[in-house]
Amino acid sequence: MAAPALIEVNTPDPFPAMRALNRMRAAGFTLEVDDGRLMVEPLSRLSEEQRRFIRAHKPALVALLTDAETVYRALVQ
Repeated sequence: MAAPALIEVNTPDPFPAMRALNRMRAAGFTLEVDDGRLMVEPLSRLSEEQRRFIRAHKPALVALLTDAETVYRALVQ
């Protein structure tokens, strides 16, 4: 019988962008990409902590939303 594979504790998390998006949606925000720019609504409700959070995750959020839009368009066709 083979020993079970060990899971490394320091393995990079593969889903931080998805969790970041879910966190913002749970807080009542809508995020989308428009012409390569990350758009957040309602912008007026963003706290400084949320602004820092978005800045820290912005490249991953843009990539995730862009990929999701590409997949959606392919499925529609």
